[in-house]
Amino acid sequence: MNRRNLLYITAGMAVLVSIGSFTAKPLWAQIKAALVENIDEPGRNPFHANRSFTSNLPSPGLECVNNNCTITYGAVPSGKRLVITNVTGSLFVDTPGSVVSVSLYDSNSNDALASTLIPASPAGTVYSSNIIGVNAAVLAYFDAGNEPTVVVSTTTSISQAGFVGTSQIALSGYYINLP
Repeated sequence: MNRRNLLYITAGMAVLVSIGSFTAKPLWAQIKAALVENIDEPGRNPFHANRSFTSNLPSPGLECVNNNCTITYGAVPSGKRLVITNVTGSLFVDTPGSVVSVSLYDSNSNDALASTLIPASPAGTVYSSNIIGVNAAVLAYFDAGNEPTVVVSTTTSISQAGFVGTSQIALSGYYINLP
């Protein structure tokens, strides 16, 4: 090889090194970002709780009195915060009744304004019960020790178990680890 070829090869290598120095940093940042975990990612700490109820079927965490049902979903564990993102369900109410309100709140709170109203809409009739659908995307936070609670108020009784399916409401979301 002569000197001229070595000079071209050296110049070409210098150009490749200079181009590489501009593009290598973003590439390294991408690799570095892939190695970091997000421990609060919703898919890592999912939450889902479903409660079935009727006005004649007592169970722990459930109280139905005078067309009002209060359903508790248990306390949030210590060191966690619960983020509720969805409330779904179906309610069976004796005809000709309807739902007055469905609300989500913290049973430990004394603040009447701290509740979230959940929309409910009629979905049909089966036997002697009106079916009311509940489906809402929400954003509600519950700290450690707090109990998510749903209160359903109706104009007539929640249908009795036996002829139709029982009413049910599910909460879903995720936990966040507290520092």
